[in-house]
Amino acid sequence: MRPPARRPQLKRDPLDSAPSKVKTLTLTIGMVVAVAGLAILLMPAGVLSLAGHSVSPPQLYASGILRIAIGVLFISVAGDARVPWLLRVLGGVALVAGIGALFLGVQPARAIADWLSQQSLDVVRLLGLLPLALGILVIYACGSTRRAV
Repeated sequence: MRPPARRPQLKRDPLDSAPSKVKTLTLTIGMVVAVAGLAILLMPAGVLSLAGHSVSPPQLYASGILRIAIGVLFISVAGDARVPWLLRVLGGVALVAGIGALFLGVQPARAIADWLSQQSLDVVRLLGLLPLALGILVIYACGSTRRAV
């Protein structure tokens, strides 16, 4: 007598859903950056009040590490993106900015904050266009490479 036929079980790779999670994280970062840019456009006085606070070394190092992590994330997801070169470039810029923040120290960050605190609301609004545009570009670049027919 023959043993009952067993259905082959598909083994699930625990990392199988990792690319979609990484892409979702990248899209989320793009959305946060775009919303931050929009907030700067709508409430530039809030940015000026934040610029008045002093930057401490732990804050600067945390922001440097965060920028490096975002740079690595953008570069790692670029291969599956709609515009891979854009994410690679933005990831490279984030890496350089993160490494620069770690090695340059607090003085340049304070100088930038001092400069920003002396600008008019219109200049701050204009500067808010940069994160808004970059966030939208990240969202677009992360889109699917497949097109609907």
